[in-house]
Amino acid sequence: MTLLNFFFVIINILIIIFGYIFLKNKIEKLVTNKEILENIKKEINQIIVRLNETTVNNINLVEEKAKRLEKLIRLAERKASGLDIKITDIDDQLDLPENRLNNLTYSPQKIAKQTQKIIENQTIEIEEKALDGIEEVMKELTLKERVKLLMEEGWEKEEIKKKLKISSGELELIINIEGFKDY
Repeated sequence: MTLLNFFFVIINILIIIFGYIFLKNKIEKLVTNKEILENIKKEINQIIVRLNETTVNNINLVEEKAKRLEKLIRLAERKASGLDIKITDIDDQLDLPENRLNNLTYSPQKIAKQTQKIIENQTIEIEEKALDGIEEVMKELTLKERVKLLMEEGWEKEEIKKKLKISSGELELIINIEGFKDY
């Protein structure tokens, strides 16, 4: 009988050992699965953050493009008004009898109209020359000096970034280092 008892004790010990190993493997799988899930969650959160950053950058680019387009539209409207004035000038220059009479007399309206045309044309020319002048000057300047020049000209940060083809971080760094606090 002692042999039988001994045999049962050994079988019980083996069952306990196998049970322990089985439970240990199950617990390790659960812990490993939780770690994998946590890693996946972290990666998904990082992807979401990157997508949000990219979306914000894209929105900023669209806004910059819209502002630039508005400026170009205003410039085109000014030039178009200058063309309208030139067309009326050509009509005035035609050698029609009523035009000959009008050319001999100067009414206050005609003087005001001619003055307005001259002012508009000169304003457009000055703006175009100023832009060309800035381009020429900027070719010889360092990046810091270009940023300072554009800031003094009243350019927005987004316009400066686009014009100089630099990142927001670079622009902010230059502004902070150079002490452009009022910008």
